[in-house]
Amino acid sequence: MAHSTPIWAYVLAALGGVAAMFAFVDAAVMTLFVAFAVLSGIFGVVWPNGSWRWGLWTSAPLVLTVLLGVVLEGTPRPVDGLVLFGVPLFGGAGGSAGARLGARRIAAGA
Repeated sequence: MAHSTPIWAYVLAALGGVAAMFAFVDAAVMTLFVAFAVLSGIFGVVWPNGSWRWGLWTSAPLVLTVLLGVVLEGTPRPVDGLVLFGVPLFGGAGGSAGARLGARRIAAGA
């Protein structure tokens, strides 16, 4: 493929996920979902061959933190389940939508 994704983009996506995790730590769950969808969408537009995987790269820090919290606390809360499934789901959808827009941008020659 003509436009390959540099390795540092994946590190940047994970760091973006850490930044979003701290920026939206006290936000409502739906706000968190939308934030990760937009973040993954931005990466999808810039590097469209990553597609839905950008959702996994951006949400990995939050998912690992929630899993660690559940292991240390012992009892999962309902919001933990929402975050574990919702953030990667919305992130993947945002990354996929961004990749479609990015592919159109590249096809148009912009």
